[in-house]
This record gives sequence, C-alpha cells and structure tokens, in this order.
Amino acid sequence: MSSPETLEREGRENIAGPGLDYLSFYTAGSLVREGRGDEIYDIDVIQALEEQAVGFQIDRDDILPYFNPPFLAAAFAPLTFCRWDSSPWLCLR
Repeated sequence: MSSPETLEREGRENIAGPGLDYLSFYTAGSLVREGRGDEIYDIDVIQALEEQAVGFQIDRDDILPYFNPPFLAAAFAPLTFCRWDSSPWLCLR
C-alpha cells in the first residue's frame, strides 16, 4: 500500500495506484465511526474526507467512491482510529 508521500506527483496529485482502493473503505468506515453512516454514498463528503486523509486536493475524476453495502463500512470503522495508510497493517499483526 502506498502512502501519501510516495504517491505520483506530476503537476497535480494522482491517487491512482495499487492498493489505494482501500481509501474508499477507510473513508466509509470513518463516517460510520463518527455516526454519519447515512453519508457514505455522498460524493462531496467522500471527497472532503479523502482529501483530508491524503493531505492534498483530489480531482473529482480521481475520487474513490464507496460502492459496497453499509454493513461492510461498519467492519472497517475500528481501523479508522489510525491513519488510512497504516491501518490495514493492524489486521496483519
């Protein structure tokens, strides 16, 4: 999994890359943890949270929306107590 420091930068930020689809699960899990589960499919909310997680502005075409069922977002909620780029490794410990 890439971190924001290793993402490709060519004039604009690019979040596309292997493993980065986890960001959509992390964002949806964050919303569930915050009691905002009704917003997991709101693209404007998702964009704001993804930008907050990676630390830079994301083009609308590069947003990774959440397309999965709500109960799956709840499974990711506990992982959102850590940074998005390090939380998957908690599962491997």
